[in-house]
Amino acid sequence: MPIWTWVTQHRGWSIGMAVLLLLVAGIATAYYVLFRTTSTPIGPRQAIKLYRDRQAATTTQPEGLPATGVYEYHTSGQEGLSIPGMSRQYPDRTPMIVTAGRCAAVRWEPLTQHIETIEECRDGGGGLELRSSVTVESIAGTTTRSVMTCPTGTYLRPPHPVAGMHWSAVCHMGKDKVVATGRVLGDATLRIGGSAVPALRTELDLSYRGSQTGTNPTEYWWSPSSDLILREREAVHIAQAQGPLGAVDYSEEMLATVTSLRPEV
Repeated sequence: MPIWTWVTQHRGWSIGMAVLLLLVAGIATAYYVLFRTTSTPIGPRQAIKLYRDRQAATTTQPEGLPATGVYEYHTSGQEGLSIPGMSRQYPDRTPMIVTAGRCAAVRWEPLTQHIETIEECRDGGGGLELRSSVTVESIAGTTTRSVMTCPTGTYLRPPHPVAGMHWSAVCHMGKDKVVATGRVLGDATLRIGGSAVPALRTELDLSYRGSQTGTNPTEYWWSPSSDLILREREAVHIAQAQGPLGAVDYSEEMLATVTSLRPEV
């Protein structure tokens, strides 16, 4: 039977199928446009421009903090939502941008859609404290900005660190509490640029309690001489994070190791 003859004899069924196909195509297009997970890496030149733009107004380098500039890191990991297709890999190379002010701002920017900045400050006893963090992220059609502030004593590296040392503090993210628990893991040695480099390992575990719940344990390898982050390992799991698709889980895993102790400026 010719196709056109079959269509004319089954006109109602054909129209219904056409409408269904158009509906499916429309939903698929809307899903892609509104909720697609884009990934735009930051190139070396762009990272240096970002550094120069931010550092131009500041001439004072805080004593004992990492030298300012752009550090490159070997990187692996991914992030995503608990929805099929809503995940993305991090680039193999990512920049960490260090700028100076009253303290040091360390900005990890693997993608233009994912930026993490921490403010590192010296305390009176020689410890390195986390004063604040800002995360800006665009995923699944929405952009969120999370700001956390922490009190004195929220150490990234405590003064006079000894393996087994513990500390804790309560930070705040808006009205929500974030319990920070830290510990010194001990000394280590990393291979960087073909050389053995000493490091101090610490861990800071953030536990979110409030409108969202979850954990974010982060392990750091610090340079004893400059407190540069030589390596960072992070694992995040946030349950019931609200977004345009309703309540979903968010997860992230990353491992980044610096490629050179000398920054680009």
